[in-house]
Amino acid sequence: MKEFGLWMYDNYEYIFNHNKNPLRHLPDPMARMWIMVVLSWMWSVTFGCLILGNVIFAGLSMAAHFLLLCMVTLTVSIFWQAERDGDVWLLQLRKK
Repeated sequence: MKEFGLWMYDNYEYIFNHNKNPLRHLPDPMARMWIMVVLSWMWSVTFGCLILGNVIFAGLSMAAHFLLLCMVTLTVSIFWQAERDGDVWLLQLRKK
């Protein structure tokens, strides 16, 4: 477990520490900082869009499941009515 924690820490340092990641080759520390800021904005927007997409997709998924449930209920009720009343319900529907 300790090795995993150290591995996580090393990876964190490699990505987020501008003195250890590949940006260390840029001589200007302000340029490194601004590149890290822009990257963080880009990652934040990306994850924000993913979360928004999941919320929108969840809404569409719920609507599709509701429609599916309505269709199953309608089919079961028609089958139940046909079994109970035979073809009387169909003849009455055609007369109307």
